[in-house]
Amino acid sequence: RRNLLIIENDAWGPVQPGRSPPLARIAPERTFYITGLSKCLLPGLRIGWLVPPGEYVHTARARHLVSQWMATPLMAEIAMRWLLDGSALELLRWQRQQLQRRNELALGMLGDAEIRSVQNGLHVWAPLTQPWREEDFVAHALQNGVAVASGANFAIEDTRRHFGVRIALGAGSEDDLANGLSIIARLLRSEPEPAVLPF
Repeated sequence: RRNLLIIENDAWGPVQPGRSPPLARIAPERTFYITGLSKCLLPGLRIGWLVPPGEYVHTARARHLVSQWMATPLMAEIAMRWLLDGSALELLRWQRQQLQRRNELALGMLGDAEIRSVQNGLHVWAPLTQPWREEDFVAHALQNGVAVASGANFAIEDTRRHFGVRIALGAGSEDDLANGLSIIARLLRSEPEPAVLPF
């Protein structure tokens, strides 16, 4: 009705089993579809695709040529071989299994905190209750050897958001993740300690 265009960032989409079809499949005439391999297969495989609506192909190609470097030929070759020989699908299956296990671990260890997550997500969100402030929780976690991200880093405005921290599940071994989650669980059950000022 309003003839709007859609930009669909589907970088994480392939790790979601049984997901709805991309918007680009439903409305290809108005959707710019973006995806890649670094988020769903392998971080070092930095290859991505933009599939524009048919009438925008030439414009997108011209913009790409003046604003982007070319893909690394070796990465492009690896990506194409893996897509053609089935290796990419095997890696995707493995990634889904690992993320499912890590999400189950996080929900099991942090379940009392009403964690927000998506199936097979690479992150979970832990809401914070008073008297915790995001920056205090981030600092306390870091003092205990665990890095989490403040929700403020992802917010457009402070007035209409839920306060919490984002916890990455993908980095490190499963043992490291379990240790980090136990520290986060302990902090979530406690109150912030007073700041100690250096003399």
